[in-house]
Amino acid sequence: MFGVAPLQATKLAHPPIALEIPIIWTQLKASLEPGKSKGSTLTYGTTRSLRSAAAFYYSWDMQQCFPGQVAKIQKRHFFSPHVPPPEELVSTVQTGGMARRMGDHPQPSWALQFVHIKFINDQLEHACQLAPTEGAQREIANAGAANVLSWLAATRGGETFSLKRDCITITRPEEGPTLGLPLGIGVIEGRLSAETKSSPNKVAEITIACECTLGLEPGKWLERVLAFPDTHGNNTLFSSDDKAEWDNRYF
Repeated sequence: MFGVAPLQATKLAHPPIALEIPIIWTQLKASLEPGKSKGSTLTYGTTRSLRSAAAFYYSWDMQQCFPGQVAKIQKRHFFSPHVPPPEELVSTVQTGGMARRMGDHPQPSWALQFVHIKFINDQLEHACQLAPTEGAQREIANAGAANVLSWLAATRGGETFSLKRDCITITRPEEGPTLGLPLGIGVIEGRLSAETKSSPNKVAEITIACECTLGLEPGKWLERVLAFPDTHGNNTLFSSDDKAEWDNRYF
């Protein structure tokens, strides 16, 4: 309209001679080759391997011609005036090959099941009744509370042992109606510190029942823990005479 064209082709001085053109023709030629079934041709996936082989060849070629300037990021190659040695294409290729040769699958953790938690709970309950000293009772109470709380609240070790005494609120089963709960249903409310979560300006809350139908009683264990004084004055929930603040290793 009015002599203005929205699309204008660039005038070429000679036909295109880009290196990808022979690769395209080779892939098209391969698509006409007979396949495994009678009367069929090669599948697209098979012909696509030619392009992958060419990509690998030119990756090697670029690395040889432009060392320190080619990087591979998310399966794509990027050219830069300078690429740090650990991020160079040759390092990426070496790392990928080494991972395939040695395997990069870590040994999976053994997932705890309820039967394990219940066995530990029952053993600690028995030990708590027989503890000879107040210090031993406190140690066992901490262990029992950490065992059931970590399981029921699904918290990580750092989150569990960073809990503060004033961040735990226990509503006993007989007080359930004060929170709109049925009589006989208690609840434990806890607040995780912001630094234990992915967002440093948000505080996560955990809410679990005081008693479980399967026999775990986190409310009872936490009441035992809170019955002991804050000996070290750090407001930490899990602490004892020998350890001011518990961690995974001490537990």
